[in-house]
Amino acid sequence: MRVKIPIKISRELIECQCGKLATWAYLPKGDWYRCDGCVPRGCDCNMLFDEQGNLVKEWLDDDGRQLPCCEWNYYEEGFDFDEL
Repeated sequence: MRVKIPIKISRELIECQCGKLATWAYLPKGDWYRCDGCVPRGCDCNMLFDEQGNLVKEWLDDDGRQLPCCEWNYYEEGFDFDEL
Protein backbone atom coordinates (compact mmCIF):
# COMPACT_ATOMS: atom_id res chain seq x y z
CA MET A 1 0.00 0.00 0.00
CA ARG A 2 1.37 3.39 -0.96
CA VAL A 3 0.84 6.22 1.53
CA LYS A 4 1.01 9.92 0.76
CA ILE A 5 3.31 12.07 2.89
CA PRO A 6 1.22 14.23 5.25
CA ILE A 7 1.00 17.86 4.23
CA LYS A 8 0.62 20.94 6.40
CA ILE A 9 -2.64 22.83 6.75
CA SER A 10 -3.51 25.87 8.83
CA ARG A 11 -1.98 26.01 12.32
CA GLU A 12 0.63 23.41 11.33
CA LEU A 13 -1.86 20.50 11.61
CA ILE A 14 -1.59 17.31 9.58
CA GLU A 15 -4.25 16.42 7.06
CA CYS A 16 -5.47 13.06 5.82
CA GLN A 17 -4.84 11.90 2.26
CA CYS A 18 -8.42 13.03 1.46
CA GLY A 19 -7.69 16.60 2.63
CA LYS A 20 -9.63 16.55 5.94
CA LEU A 21 -8.05 17.05 9.34
CA ALA A 22 -6.25 13.87 10.47
CA THR A 23 -7.54 12.74 13.87
CA TRP A 24 -6.08 9.20 13.80
CA ALA A 25 -2.38 8.21 13.76
CA TYR A 26 -1.05 4.69 13.21
CA LEU A 27 1.44 4.24 16.03
CA PRO A 28 3.68 1.43 14.69
CA LYS A 29 4.35 3.25 11.42
CA GLY A 30 4.49 6.79 12.79
CA ASP A 31 3.66 8.55 9.54
CA TRP A 32 0.19 7.29 8.67
CA TYR A 33 -2.50 9.84 9.51
CA ARG A 34 -6.20 9.51 8.67
CA CYS A 35 -9.44 11.40 9.29
CA ASP A 36 -12.38 9.69 11.01
CA GLY A 37 -13.90 8.75 7.65
CA CYS A 38 -10.73 7.24 6.14
CA VAL A 39 -9.27 5.32 9.09
CA PRO A 40 -9.52 1.53 8.46
CA ARG A 41 -12.11 -0.04 10.75
CA GLY A 42 -12.84 -3.57 11.90
CA CYS A 43 -10.06 -5.43 13.68
CA ASP A 44 -10.25 -8.57 15.79
CA CYS A 45 -8.55 -6.71 18.66
CA ASN A 46 -11.96 -5.06 19.24
CA MET A 47 -13.89 -8.34 19.09
CA LEU A 48 -14.43 -11.14 21.59
CA PHE A 49 -14.69 -14.74 20.36
CA ASP A 50 -15.66 -17.93 22.18
CA GLU A 51 -13.62 -21.16 22.12
CA GLN A 52 -15.31 -22.25 18.87
CA GLY A 53 -14.36 -19.00 17.12
CA ASN A 54 -17.85 -17.49 17.17
CA LEU A 55 -18.14 -13.76 17.63
CA VAL A 56 -19.51 -13.03 21.11
CA LYS A 57 -19.08 -9.25 21.30
CA GLU A 58 -17.81 -6.44 19.10
CA TRP A 59 -17.01 -2.98 20.47
CA LEU A 60 -18.38 -0.10 18.38
CA ASP A 61 -17.96 3.66 18.47
CA ASP A 62 -20.71 6.12 19.47
CA ASP A 63 -22.03 6.12 15.88
CA GLY A 64 -22.32 2.31 15.76
CA ARG A 65 -19.28 1.88 13.50
CA GLN A 66 -16.56 -0.71 13.98
CA LEU A 67 -13.53 0.63 15.83
CA PRO A 68 -10.11 0.93 14.20
CA CYS A 69 -7.33 -1.39 15.35
CA CYS A 70 -5.98 -0.60 18.82
CA GLU A 71 -2.73 0.51 17.12
CA TRP A 72 -4.49 3.64 15.84
CA ASN A 73 -4.37 6.58 18.27
CA TYR A 74 -7.23 9.13 18.25
CA TYR A 75 -6.83 12.82 19.02
CA GLU A 76 -9.89 14.97 18.37
CA GLU A 77 -7.86 18.18 17.94
CA GLY A 78 -5.65 16.68 15.22
CA PHE A 79 -1.88 16.25 15.15
CA ASP A 80 0.53 19.16 15.10
CA PHE A 81 3.80 18.84 13.17
CA ASP A 82 5.64 20.51 16.05
CA GLU A 83 4.47 17.84 18.53
CA LEU A 84 5.69 14.86 16.50
